[in-house]
Amino acid sequence: MSRFIDPRQGDIEDDWSSTKHRSLLWLAGSLAIEMSLPKLALALLLLMVIPAVMLGLVPPVAFAWVNKVSTTITSLSTGHGPFCFYQLSSPLGGSEGAYCFDWLRAASGP
Repeated sequence: MSRFIDPRQGDIEDDWSSTKHRSLLWLAGSLAIEMSLPKLALALLLLMVIPAVMLGLVPPVAFAWVNKVSTTITSLSTGHGPFCFYQLSSPLGGSEGAYCFDWLRAASGP
């Protein structure tokens, strides 16, 4: 009785991918036939295109966002912003706030 797979000669995967009986071109051709083009396109998209786009777009977008936030914070700390904040947040906002706006009006000129 002969065995179908003889472990003394290697397993069937070794025989199938062995270059003793088949050329590398034949092995490459058999791999190309087994390949699925939609899966290849999805892998290319997930592994190469999306990371490249993220690496290209994220830094300028983050820089623009930080610039906008810092400009907003700077505009709140200059001009009428501190006086409005003081009047709204002060428990004595009625009398103290009126004094601050009088001082602002006098400082800005006629």
